[in-house]
Amino acid sequence: MIRLVYSNRTEELLSALAETLQARRRAGAHPLEPTHLLVPNRNLEQHVRLALAERLGVAANLRFHRLERFVAGLVAEAAPGGRLVDAEVLRGGLLALLHDDAALADPALAPVREYLRASDAEAVALRRVQLATRLGRLFEEYAYSRPETLAAWERGATIREDSPWAPLESWQSVLWRAVAGPDGLLARHPPGHPDGDAGRWVSLAAVAGGVLPLPADQPPLHVFGVSYVARIFQQLFARLAETRPVALFTLNPCQEFWEDVETEREHRRRLSRYRGPLPAAEDDPYGLFHDTDNQPLRLWGRPGREHVRMLDDLTECAFEERFVAADATDESLLAAVQSDVLRRAATGERAPRPAWAHDGSVALLAAPDLRREVEAVADAIWELVAASEGSADPLRFTDVAVIVNAGARDRYLPQVQAVFGEFHGIPCNVADLPFAGERRIAEAARLLLALPFGRFTRAEMLRVMLHPAVRGRYGDVDPDEWARLAAELGIFHGASREDLAGTYVEEDLLTWDQGLRRLALGAFLTGGRTGDERLWEVPRSDGGTQQVLVADVAAVRLESAARFALLARSLLADCRRIRDESRPLAEWAALLRELLDAYLTPGESEEADLHRCRVALEALVRADVAGVAVPGRVACELAAAAIAERTVGRGALLGEGVAVSTLLPMRAIPFRVV
Repeated sequence: MIRLVYSNRTEELLSALAETLQARRRAGAHPLEPTHLLVPNRNLEQHVRLALAERLGVAANLRFHRLERFVAGLVAEAAPGGRLVDAEVLRGGLLALLHDDAALADPALAPVREYLRASDAEAVALRRVQLATRLGRLFEEYAYSRPETLAAWERGATIREDSPWAPLESWQSVLWRAVAGPDGLLARHPPGHPDGDAGRWVSLAAVAGGVLPLPADQPPLHVFGVSYVARIFQQLFARLAETRPVALFTLNPCQEFWEDVETEREHRRRLSRYRGPLPAAEDDPYGLFHDTDNQPLRLWGRPGREHVRMLDDLTECAFEERFVAADATDESLLAAVQSDVLRRAATGERAPRPAWAHDGSVALLAAPDLRREVEAVADAIWELVAASEGSADPLRFTDVAVIVNAGARDRYLPQVQAVFGEFHGIPCNVADLPFAGERRIAEAARLLLALPFGRFTRAEMLRVMLHPAVRGRYGDVDPDEWARLAAELGIFHGASREDLAGTYVEEDLLTWDQGLRRLALGAFLTGGRTGDERLWEVPRSDGGTQQVLVADVAAVRLESAARFALLARSLLADCRRIRDESRPLAEWAALLRELLDAYLTPGESEEADLHRCRVALEALVRADVAGVAVPGRVACELAAAAIAERTVGRGALLGEGVAVSTLLPMRAIPFRVV
């Protein structure tokens, strides 16, 4: 059974959810029986937890799930040893395929072979990673929104050859069949089972379509705040409703029927098919030919429109309404816009009021640059909070949200933290901060993973060696002393002489290897210089001798020089190993985990960050679906991307200060000021 509740306000949906939980308790549900809630992100999870505690007095035994993890859990429960085919699995299968020359020899894959053709092996490795990652996500999107396309590909059917998309589909369909088809790579390499038996790969279509039987008599599931999901998940909700009660608490901005609202592009496309002169506006009372529908719904409502349409199909338009009209005494511009959207009022129906230009409910703040923009926002927040002091319902900082453009997140969020603290000491909690840019352990991990594939310049090596998370293992290190020592040793770039092969440098100069050799000789040849200008001669592997200018280490602490040499030699040896070897991704994950543990020393309260880096490396294990050996560049690129994809927050989420985030995690959370 599916229960569908619509409202234009999250507060009303929360009240409906609280009433549902209270009714469940009154019906005799055991107080220790958990309540299962499906929410889109942790921000909304925290808001729901706090709101239910406020309404019910206590929020206990709430088990929150994310959609993808919930489905993966369903698969594991319904098919022991089964594993859901998701973007990570598809990326791993594609990577294995892109390393298989025999598979790539298919004539239809000529565009793929052309793309992978590059001047050096590292460039080819990068292109393999990028192509596999992009296609893995794309194929997952196809599985979510176009499962019939994938089913047609598995049967060998494609679109007409005269279609502009036919060349693109020709090689994509071949790759899909080679990876996920009936005789594809996944079928030949089933996932491992903890008991040692072979498991099975399960597609989302198999779960939603009823191919995989789900356990019956499950506890109720409450889906809250999911504003849009792909079509396959709508089918999944219907499938789940056969095994348990499912309640959907969904935001719907319009209480009227609005499934036929056209976007501007859809409107133009329909008019292009009309033959004959368009009627005048006064002769078009239903707006069939003229742009008269509600503008916000036309411009930004399409994802929500499709979501509502599919939910209505699920329940045959049986839903509960919890819509809230705007306060009749509120005559602001913002209230007018919200009311028009709720009623699906046509454009131009409401006459504008002169007071709207200055009522402050919707304001535009112009600024010459990014920092001044943030300063203007900080000033506006401070003025609003100060103006509300002494009122019956004063504005608190926790009532305010600052939403930044997701594409410019990395530029805005650090500025918001700095400016808010400098200007008025405005407290804020920031969500969606990039983990690698915010935590020094993550930054050091990414530097380590990039080092084997650089030029081993003095700056690259010292950036790793002098990083606080790395040098902390070596006690009291003077960064200036190490930087001065590298310069005095004549180290510029290159790990060893082989790195300079084919250049104008014929002697063993400039590299780390020669510099560390000079340092070692200088440590053994103690005492001051004698004035003898002859060079020291050491034997070479080819039978000849190499003249070496011994380093004068008299001005350097010998213990510090020894630590410098030990760390540099160790890093160079590990980098050579990573650069030269090929292993399956699961083995690379174990090796890279050892690398991080060997070099990174977490400071106070940083152990959790190192654990996050270790957890991120599990992405390599999940992507190893065929045990194909890949070069170190592929593994390090995947590991660095997995660390970069993680985000962290700063401050108590929704508990103190202004909430700062991108739109997606916060769009269902109500704030008095945005």
